[in-house]
Amino acid sequence: MPAISKREDGYKNSIIPWIILLLFLGITLIISLYIKSRVDKIAEQEFIFTCKEIQFEILDRLYDYARALESGVALFNAATSVTREKWHTFNKDKRKDLPGFQAIGFSIFLTHAELASHLQQVRKEGFEAYKIRPEGIRKIYTPIIYVEPFTDKNILVFGYDPFSENIRRLGMEKAMDSGMATLSRKVTLIQQIGSEPGTASIVMYAPVYRKGMPTDSVEQRRAAIYGFVYSAFRMDHLLQGIFGFGHNHDLKNRPNLKIYDGDEVTQKNLLYAHTWSDSDNGYNHRWPKDNFTLLLSVDFNGHHWTLQFEKNHGWIFSMEYAVVWITIVAGTLIALLLFALFRALMNTSTKSRQLAEELTLDLKESELRWQFALEGPGDGLWDWNLESNKIFFSKQWKVMLGYTEQEIGDTLQEWDKRIHPDDKERCYKDLEKHFREEVPFYTNEHRLLCKDNSYKWILDRGKVLQWGVDPHSESKAKKPLRMIGVHTDISERKRKEEEVMQLVERSQRNDKLESLGVLAGGLAHDFNNLLSGILGYIEIARDACVENNPHSLPKVRESLDKALRSFEHAINLTHQLLTFAKGGVPSKTMGSLVPLIKECTEFALAGSNISCILKIGDDLYLSYFDENQIKQAFTNIIINAKQAMANGGRLVLSANNVELSSGKHIKISFVDEGSGIDPQLLSRVFDPFFTTKKMGHGLGLAIVYSIIKKHHGEITVESVKGQGTTFYIFLPAFEQTESLSPKVEAIPVAGAVAVTSTKDNSGHRGGNILILEDEFHIRELFGEILTSLGYKVTYTTRGEEALEWLLHDSSNFVATILDLTIPGGMGGKEVIQQVRAAEANTNSPSSLIAFVCSGYSDDPVLANPAQYGFNDKIPKPFHKSELSALLLSYLNPKSRRGDT
Repeated sequence: MPAISKREDGYKNSIIPWIILLLFLGITLIISLYIKSRVDKIAEQEFIFTCKEIQFEILDRLYDYARALESGVALFNAATSVTREKWHTFNKDKRKDLPGFQAIGFSIFLTHAELASHLQQVRKEGFEAYKIRPEGIRKIYTPIIYVEPFTDKNILVFGYDPFSENIRRLGMEKAMDSGMATLSRKVTLIQQIGSEPGTASIVMYAPVYRKGMPTDSVEQRRAAIYGFVYSAFRMDHLLQGIFGFGHNHDLKNRPNLKIYDGDEVTQKNLLYAHTWSDSDNGYNHRWPKDNFTLLLSVDFNGHHWTLQFEKNHGWIFSMEYAVVWITIVAGTLIALLLFALFRALMNTSTKSRQLAEELTLDLKESELRWQFALEGPGDGLWDWNLESNKIFFSKQWKVMLGYTEQEIGDTLQEWDKRIHPDDKERCYKDLEKHFREEVPFYTNEHRLLCKDNSYKWILDRGKVLQWGVDPHSESKAKKPLRMIGVHTDISERKRKEEEVMQLVERSQRNDKLESLGVLAGGLAHDFNNLLSGILGYIEIARDACVENNPHSLPKVRESLDKALRSFEHAINLTHQLLTFAKGGVPSKTMGSLVPLIKECTEFALAGSNISCILKIGDDLYLSYFDENQIKQAFTNIIINAKQAMANGGRLVLSANNVELSSGKHIKISFVDEGSGIDPQLLSRVFDPFFTTKKMGHGLGLAIVYSIIKKHHGEITVESVKGQGTTFYIFLPAFEQTESLSPKVEAIPVAGAVAVTSTKDNSGHRGGNILILEDEFHIRELFGEILTSLGYKVTYTTRGEEALEWLLHDSSNFVATILDLTIPGGMGGKEVIQQVRAAEANTNSPSSLIAFVCSGYSDDPVLANPAQYGFNDKIPKPFHKSELSALLLSYLNPKSRRGDT
């Protein structure tokens, strides 16, 4: 019998490890299948999220275009009349601001009785061959009379009557009846006929009603219709930037997309289709694949699109399933290790007793943990053994995240992988602070991923209860061994805090919109005043010319001088607005700030009851600065001080050399005796649209801040309520070793010339000048001025043609003036680069005199023309005297100096 018992024990000892191995392999398989299902579920949820995000972006893009069309409607409502030139100016940047525009135009609504008058009017504008297409007698005509850009294929739609075509007419009638921007069904654009078959397109219409007529009902709106602002889109251009290149989704998450017009998913209604190839996704066809599909709708002002999304499951060996294979490999290794362990345990009774003692000890520790957990109802307990990196998570800790007690293991990874990525770094930093004993307790608020893929906000608190000695440390530093803590669900508190923050942000947004309205009203008021003066003085001059009286010449000159001064004020106003909006690229030169400080003070305080004391230090450093921008900044601060001292007072303006950590600087102080600023408002004085004045726009100090930052300087403010305010400006100094005179005058801006009278062509030697300019009136202006100065003028509107002449016939031109931007073609910057490159290849010096001309005063090319190959700049607008002096300085410098 004893022998039999030993054989039975041996049989048991040999079979139990195999049972354990098979059991754990089965568990590994089950867990792996579960993880795979979770991966597929997450992929499906990401697919749905991506589809809905694309849905929202398409709808947002449609409303962006609708707002662009509505701005055109607003132009008709605001202006007395909308000419072709106004329409061009208003819409010239639309394609740059919003991708996808094929064209933006205006279609006028005409009856048959108005047709003859309309044809005569358009033909008088220079379009002698103008006619309405298709021809024929109809009750209603809606010819397209304005279209931008009025180039290339868009010229084909000029005169086309979209109301004559059923699909377009339905879209226009819907817009007319509803009063909103609407979409047509799928059409073929006039620009596409015969050139791009198969490309689906749509048209968006926004109605324009006659001013003063009621539009409350459908009948009234039909009676009041004046025309339609419209824009044509190719669907592939419309979706550019929404789906495809540049999108923020990873390639593998991009679904295939088809867009259908209406509810029927048929080939007839297909507007757009895009399919990502398997090579793009990184998948192959070796294993069968299932598809994710989803239908979503886009409703835009009553027009309905159906979006059909489709995406393939990933290949079983793709990175998406890496965690599944890791689980299988890890589970198999664990099972093999357990197999070996149990074989050893079955053969050694001593190890069995040790294991029993360890299990008993673990049981006792488990009872202590539960006692601690019960002392904090509702909180989740965690117990971290830092030596083994094992963590005990209580049942409540797991339930808080939606798990059962068996679904979460005991490793640090269980916590680490559930921390929100944005919170993880902060969590570990707080733990390190506690480990270094910088804080007595570890406390952190972070988000943890729940079983349902939502996040909960957790207040995590803990403390190290057991310390040891780090054997690797020479100073025998303390080492944490065991740490216990609790998790508290604070999601509800965080939700309420978020609601409060949203209310605050909404309130601030409303305040800024209100301030923007004040700004727009003020700018409109100022421009209307300036335009009224310009119009009035020009009319006076015109009437005086009609009199044909030699004695009226002084009156004509006086009126035109006044109109020019109004123009100068308008230019200054646009420069201020540009400085605020974009900061402007400073055109800096080295000079002294002393003359500029004196000039700004005398100008801003002229005729006021404010006395000014100047305290300018000896040997004030020179500095690199943009004279106009710094003058504007100083003047704004001085005017601000004058307004703060409405009953009079004293302004102390000082300038001294200072040494800062970043180098030598010039410190300019403005100290007033005004009413001061409330401490709680002091931090907002440089915010755009913020003002304490009833009639202020809140732009003055914001412009100052933008200018100083563009000059790599600093500006600060101090104030005591009721005692006054002090502004400090620190500008970098030009460092040099020799002593500087305090009387150094400001060095003129590079390329600037003195304004002199150029009533005739005295001093000019003539010659041919090439002009690249796309605007007709600017070309005409250049021609009048240059001809009066004795030059010949050659015009071109194409950069390619200008380049051809300059490369092969440059000797025929004494200079060239190149417009920086030519819509749809090569601009001046590209032309001069190729000219200079050709000169370099022939090892000849840069003999061509070239000037860059542009109305974009903030462009870096105008700030540093020499850096881009130009000799100098001609910013628009310009005076005849400025152009004359500039040409003299380069084409006849002796004449400019007064030499004979």
